[in-house]
Amino acid sequence: MHTSKKNKKNKKKRGMLEAGAVLGALLLFMNVSAAPLNGKTASIQTGDLQTEAVMMDAGAGQMNVNSITGFEYKQTVALLDQKITEANREIILNGDAAEAIKLCERFYTAADFNALKLPKVSAKEGAKLFTEIGGAGIEIHTFDGSDSVTVLYRCEDSNFYYVEYKETYRGYMEASGLDASILSEKQIEQVSEINRCRFGAVASGETELHAGPSEYAEIQALVEKDTILTIVDVHGEWLKVSTADITGYVKQDTVTPTRILTAEVDSEGYIKSVRIQLELQKQQEEEQRAKEAAERAAAQEEVVSTGEDVSYDQSNDQTPSSGGTSGNNVGSSIGEAIVNTALNYLGVPYVYGGSSPSGFDCSGLVYYSAMMNGVALPRCADDQYYAGGTYVSYENLAVGDLVFFSADWSNEIEHVGIYVGGGQFVHAPSTGDVVKISTITDYYARNYWGALRLG
Repeated sequence: MHTSKKNKKNKKKRGMLEAGAVLGALLLFMNVSAAPLNGKTASIQTGDLQTEAVMMDAGAGQMNVNSITGFEYKQTVALLDQKITEANREIILNGDAAEAIKLCERFYTAADFNALKLPKVSAKEGAKLFTEIGGAGIEIHTFDGSDSVTVLYRCEDSNFYYVEYKETYRGYMEASGLDASILSEKQIEQVSEINRCRFGAVASGETELHAGPSEYAEIQALVEKDTILTIVDVHGEWLKVSTADITGYVKQDTVTPTRILTAEVDSEGYIKSVRIQLELQKQQEEEQRAKEAAERAAAQEEVVSTGEDVSYDQSNDQTPSSGGTSGNNVGSSIGEAIVNTALNYLGVPYVYGGSSPSGFDCSGLVYYSAMMNGVALPRCADDQYYAGGTYVSYENLAVGDLVFFSADWSNEIEHVGIYVGGGQFVHAPSTGDVVKISTITDYYARNYWGALRLG
């Protein structure tokens, strides 16, 4: 932000007069002592000083000065100015975003953070990632000792760090759960300074993005409601902001300032943009399923009309073979209890990120059903696969086993359900669907990953 010397001087004076740690101001005239101020008394003789204003700090107690030289006066003002600076900095780092941006003189962006090129930090076995500081909120993940995270900043309570995991989740971890020795103290201070001074502006409604800080400046774009813009600078009533493709200005009263790192995640710790991408991928998956179903229906129609066996092409299917079923083997009692719980929620709508009877996603259904039977599982499907238990082959599947699937567009675990026997499983498929029972054929047979028996 470019500010003239005159403006900087005025800003400093305003800051001194407005600071919450300051009780008042005294006008000092030649040989005139101060009157009591909220119970605090300053007795000051000014000597050859001209009329000045001196601030009394709330924590200073009683300040008695029998004589004050110009040098001593400057020292006093410097000390008070330091206290004001510290108070302002506390607001910038930890205070309300709307107040912080009024005081912030340097706005950082993702580019500043990326330029640090910090290495990832190992998470210790048993360490947990939560949506709120102090082990509160939702437990996002329990680490097994093989994972690493990106440190975003050290919290005001230095016993905790705000971190990012798998470029998908953000949350809080205890410092004792991280092996942060790979980072120097300077690096930690740098990344904390940058990321705690990254601010955003959430569009309150459809918002005009102007080419300059004026209503008469060209409107470059209309920003949709709830869009998060990165704040680059402050120009009076205007904020200079940027998006992925454009930089412009918005009026402050059309947006809500926020701290961008926490604003970019939802209540369960997911980075919102990642969830949107996953939703898009699941939509593509649904479209692919619909296409395959249409192909099968068309093939069956041709069989009926011509009497020829025109089978759906399953040459790329993996084990289990499409249309095959496994035997009904004996599983664990806890597995049977879990599947029985899940079956109580047939027909409940699919809700992305849902893990309650009001709506489930695939891993949320498994997570909730297990929890209701005293089994603690991670929240995500790929983490559930490695949560501990016995891996079983498809031929040995039993009621209650967790079954996992990849997808046509992925080589990783993307879906999970609970085996109910007879080659079928209960699951929450995708957006627009409900909790239901499906058969492990075609799409699911092709993308079958493996199974885990609990208990």
